[in-house]
Amino acid sequence: METKLTVRIDGRLVARAKKRARASGRSLSRLVADLLSSLEAADGPAAIEPTPRTTALRGALAGLGPGGAGESGGVRP
Repeated sequence: METKLTVRIDGRLVARAKKRARASGRSLSRLVADLLSSLEAADGPAAIEPTPRTTALRGALAGLGPGGAGESGGVRP
């Protein structure tokens, strides 16, 4: 069941939220619902779905030791 919700939010914040919603191909209502759902899901391990860019970069830093250097701690060629 969908319920209408009225909230008071600064006009500049609403304008930025509408722009972000449009850029992601969603309505502002869908954006807010998704954000509220992510709060509810935050209790579980899959609270935030990785973006395509994050997925593409996964593993890119594998093998790097602390500080960004190779496992030996030296500078990579």
